[in-house]
Amino acid sequence: MNLSKTEFLVVGGGLSGLHTAMALSSAGRDCLVLEGRARLGGRVLTCDAMGCQIEAGGLAGYDLGPTWVWQGQPRVAALFRELGIETFQQHRPGDLLFEEQPDRFQRYPGLALQGDSLRVVGGIGRVVTALAERIPDHRIRMAASVTAVTRSSSGVLATVRDLQGRDSEISAAAALITAPPRLAINNIRFDPALPDEVQARMVATPTWMAGHAKLLAIYQERLWESAGCSGEAISRVGPLAEIHDASPRDGGPYALFGFVGVPADQRRAMGCERLKAEAIIQLQRLFGAGLASPQRVLVKAWSDSDLTAAKD
Repeated sequence: MNLSKTEFLVVGGGLSGLHTAMALSSAGRDCLVLEGRARLGGRVLTCDAMGCQIEAGGLAGYDLGPTWVWQGQPRVAALFRELGIETFQQHRPGDLLFEEQPDRFQRYPGLALQGDSLRVVGGIGRVVTALAERIPDHRIRMAASVTAVTRSSSGVLATVRDLQGRDSEISAAAALITAPPRLAINNIRFDPALPDEVQARMVATPTWMAGHAKLLAIYQERLWESAGCSGEAISRVGPLAEIHDASPRDGGPYALFGFVGVPADQRRAMGCERLKAEAIIQLQRLFGAGLASPQRVLVKAWSDSDLTAAKD
């Protein structure tokens, strides 16, 4: 079995892991980031209008994962200044719609669900790219899942599995686990075992937004604006429970995204194509017949990923 060494092993290549590795690298410390996916970012995923993942370049990025940051978050603001990340205000002009029954909804002029929220120019994937650029390339390894961490008097020994099922080992002074706690305790064997209280706390810690699915509909024009709407809607009918404008800051293509309100098991049973079709019917009900023909419809179901959501 191959054996390599590092000073600090960072388990997880999402925002937390990359920020940790950036700080270590800036301090002149040796580190290695391991990410189970074949891409960085974890629950952050930004795509272009064709649905392809983008990491940098261009201003038209559409977020299938986290979308907003908020004013009054000084640490986020400081990080964005350091990384040169630009933000812009969530689109607000127009009415908010509340759909209680099919074809019956109320309009609320000037009301905004996300009135103080900010979005990243080009999508939040730009934060992932900016962090990764501050870490030496050879200090990041993707498609590498940690399956075991053994502690000894000299540090830790991690067992790492690649996509082909081959194992290797990495020796480090310390392992920093930045993966969601529930996933870490489910997927990594710790030797010696972590204290019962710590294990219980990790199992009980929910993974933020892990159970969500997002649908993104991309259009050539901002058709909901011509209907006097902001693109925001709340629905008790569905399949989208909450809808927002997801358009880039500068020009189109324009987009709406919705949080899927259908439980995961029902969503899987109905299938992706039926979900898309019913969502487009809903968007037409709310914002007009012009929304019948989007350029593209994308769905990201985070609950279907075993690197995001625990199956138990």
